Amino acid sequence: GGFDAAHKISILAALAFGCAPNYAAAEIEGIDQVALLDIKLAKDLGYKIKLIASADRSDGGVLVRVHPTLVAQNHPLAQAGGALNALFIEGTRIGRIYLQGPGAGSAPTAAAVAADIADVMTGAVRPVFQAPAATLKAFTPIDPAKSMSRAYLRFLVKDEPGVIAAVSETLAEAGVSIESFLQKPVENADGVPIVLTTHAVAESVLAAAIDRIANLPSVLDRPRLLRIARI
Repeated sequence: GGFDAAHKISILAALAFGCAPNYAAAEIEGIDQVALLDIKLAKDLGYKIKLIASADRSDGGVLVRVHPTLVAQNHPLAQAGGALNALFIEGTRIGRIYLQGPGAGSAPTAAAVAADIADVMTGAVRPVFQAPAATLKAFTPIDPAKSMSRAYLRFLVKDEPGVIAAVSETLAEAGVSIESFLQKPVENADGVPIVLTTHAVAESVLAAAIDRIANLPSVLDRPRLLRIARI
């Protein structure tokens, strides 16, 4: 469901940006709706689907979100599996820092608890969030619809002439630029899956285009949207 990751990224955002943790502001989408078909098609495109939690600060505020994301197969985040967590930190002066380690299990949990006990026993009073908790203020959330990202769009359509043209024209009219295209028949599928990847576009524009495509008579199911990682 993405809820555990949302709690983690809310704490990380507070640590990184010196603000109060704000779980309620997180946009959360889990992997429970990711289909095996999407995993196979993403692999054909050179990606793995990973659950990514992110916190980005800009002049307008902070955007905190959790969602399934396509990550290039050769990217370090794509290699993290099982109980491993991976973390990318990017800043103007520090560049990019990559960390990886176990996020669950008896030994990692015991080590974290022991560290907390040691802090209590030694009377550690350092501010966890760069400042006393009582002085922290919640960040200003950013509307996710305004964010820009590349996207994976998967359509299940009837096997008939003119379908691809109708989908492409609808995307063009909405202002969505296509980066790549894949049509690959899949056994035991109710229709023909078509996959498009887009150039960076505002998510509000993508949502409007998906609504229009979903109403095309040749489209059998609501199009599936997955974001493509920028990292």
